[in-house]
Amino acid sequence: MKIIIDRARKEWAYSLFVVLFMFRINFLTLNSIIFGKGMVYQGLKYAMYFGILILFLISFGEKFRIIHKDVLILYSIVGLMTLATCIVDKSTIEVIKGENLINGIFISGLSGFLLYRCVENYDLLYNVFKKVGYLVISYATVIVLTTQIGTAYMGFSYAILVFILLELYDGLFEKNMFSLAFGIIGTVVNILGGTRGSILCIATFLLIFLLFSKRYKIVLFVSILGFTFFLCYDKILALFTELASTLGVESRIIDALSGLNMNSIAYTNGRTSITDVSLELIKSNPLGYGFLGERAQLNDAIYWFTTNGYAHNIFLELILQFGVIIGTVIIIFMIYKIIRFLIYYDYREKNMALAIVFLCYCVNLFVSRSYTTTFEFWAFWGILNGLRRRE
Repeated sequence: MKIIIDRARKEWAYSLFVVLFMFRINFLTLNSIIFGKGMVYQGLKYAMYFGILILFLISFGEKFRIIHKDVLILYSIVGLMTLATCIVDKSTIEVIKGENLINGIFISGLSGFLLYRCVENYDLLYNVFKKVGYLVISYATVIVLTTQIGTAYMGFSYAILVFILLELYDGLFEKNMFSLAFGIIGTVVNILGGTRGSILCIATFLLIFLLFSKRYKIVLFVSILGFTFFLCYDKILALFTELASTLGVESRIIDALSGLNMNSIAYTNGRTSITDVSLELIKSNPLGYGFLGERAQLNDAIYWFTTNGYAHNIFLELILQFGVIIGTVIIIFMIYKIIRFLIYYDYREKNMALAIVFLCYCVNLFVSRSYTTTFEFWAFWGILNGLRRRE
């Protein structure tokens, strides 16, 4: 008997596949906080991958029968750049092996561009994203209330961040109070168990809402609320501290805002050293070290890096890789494309909504992570390239 799945179901399966494929590593991060690496963790891991495989098989024939030319060009260029750097600098090969960058870049990273170029129904994808977000934020809330996150705070923070931003978007721009409630809960959970980079992303989103929503009463209300926050900062911080203590949560962010020990908000966690070394490397070779070639240089220059050295700033990373001239051109081009997108941005279109969410998420690339392996970074450019093709 032949099983027939109509196109609408295939589109639904593909939307769920896109969301779960992006979330798969973060799902394992959340589970490892609760279950460690034991049998339960392994069972959930294989269940996740099996579900993703089934969704992929359902939607494969419909979505991947044609690969867009720009996707092939992107993969080819990145592949050739990687190969060229490995030929010129053999130490890059060891970095790629040590960090598993073939998987990190070509599967986890660039797949964002591939998958979002294949999306046709952004309304459906948006709704699937929103519903999965309810589950993710609920799960994350349980983790914060029942488990000490410890050293996993960074993975936890970024695991739930994109869903928090989407729920806030749906709540503020689309006036969905249910989504707004989840967005607010997610924001509190992220503050309790997150990083300074994630708070920066959320603040950027709120700024975009103030600039583009045209809901002037809310803008005025938020402005007054923000002003009140700064006036009552100490009291609000004390309230959050008391809340965390009552819940038994050890919050790195609250410690940072309180200025406790090495968790002070001004503590750069080694980023000053990384920036200084990056600038010295640029001075030593203004022509650049090639795609991924800067990692071996940073590993040699910073003693506490092993094979995981990257600039922790997307602009420095691009200039280190492509040199001062070409790197600056790439940066200017990116800024131009983002400004152009914001000029024509329409919050009612779901593809633009997702692009805004991913753009805000990528603000953390100025202080953390690498653009080369960030799914959301490439997804943003996939959506923008799709918009250009439609035009």
